[in-house]
Formats: sequence, C-alpha cells, structure tokens
Amino acid sequence: MSERRVLAPLRRVSTDVLEVGYYETCSAEHDTVLFPHNFPYDIHSYVDVAPLLADSGFRGVVPRRAAKAFADPDDTDVVLHRYRHRLGSAPGAEEYAGLEARLGELPAVTVPAVTLDGSLPATDGSSTARHCTGPRLHRKVAGAGHNLPQEHPEAFAAAVRDARVLRQENAGHDRLAGRRQDTT
Repeated sequence: MSERRVLAPLRRVSTDVLEVGYYETCSAEHDTVLFPHNFPYDIHSYVDVAPLLADSGFRGVVPRRAAKAFADPDDTDVVLHRYRHRLGSAPGAEEYAGLEARLGELPAVTVPAVTLDGSLPATDGSSTARHCTGPRLHRKVAGAGHNLPQEHPEAFAAAVRDARVLRQENAGHDRLAGRRQDTT
C-alpha cells in the first residue's frame, strides 16, 4: 500500500438534498468506472486503484463521503441507525420507502461481471452468483479481507480490466439483453 496520497482536485455535484465531491481521472470518452464506498471508507479507498485504471484507459469517478465521520456529534447515532436499518431492525426514511423497495428486489446483474472475494472469511462466490445472469468470472484473492481496493489494488484493477474484456467478448449478448429489457 502507498504512503498517504490525496486524490485531487475534487469536483462537485449537487442535488436537492446532497452535495457530493468526487475525484475524476481521464475524460468522459473513456470507459467509466464508478468507485462507490461506504462507511468507514472514503475516497482514499481507491487512491492506488484509480491511477492503475487510468493508465489502462479508464475514466474513474470516486465520490467523496458527504459528511466527515465523527465531526458531527450525531454521527455515532446515525451510523448505528444505518446498520440497524440494513439488518431490518430500524425503519428507514419514509420519503425513500418506494425507492428502497425497488432496490430491495435485487435485480439481476445482466452485464458482464467479475466478482472478488477475499480469503478472510473465505467464500466460494455462490452468494453473488445467483444475482449474475450475464457472463461472470469469480476470483478469490488470497490474504484479502473485504477491503480489496486498499488491500490488493492490483487484483481489484485486474478485475475491472477483465470485466471490460468480458463486455467486449460478449457484445452481442449485451445488445440482446438490452433489447429484452427495453421491450418488457
């Protein structure tokens, strides 16, 4: 892992309820990779991955967390509520109930995908396989936990490059899947 580098400069996008800063590599003409992250991670989870993929011709978009952890006195309560909500033990925000119900349906992943599992804990990929109906490769990354971008950035970047190859090899499949989705 590298010494503490910074992904900069940051750009910003605003919605009615949220302002998000993000780091972007390359221009929009390149294949784009969105690097989402979740608490307790932040934009720096991809500090080693983003340059590797930029060197391979990818545009990377790395959103920054919307609030600094622990800067808000309510942060601990918010984080605990979020985990309780994810586990079904606490209600969510009523205004997002419809969207949350749609997301909860877990639609199939029809595009080519590469899934990774660390060896801590070891899995065989079967829990994600049932969601992938398109071409899929699965890899175990020895010595990794659940934070693969930071623990094994080369393996993570290789998976993204391989997903592009799968997409190119299965271009006809993608077009057919898109037509089926458009007509139903």
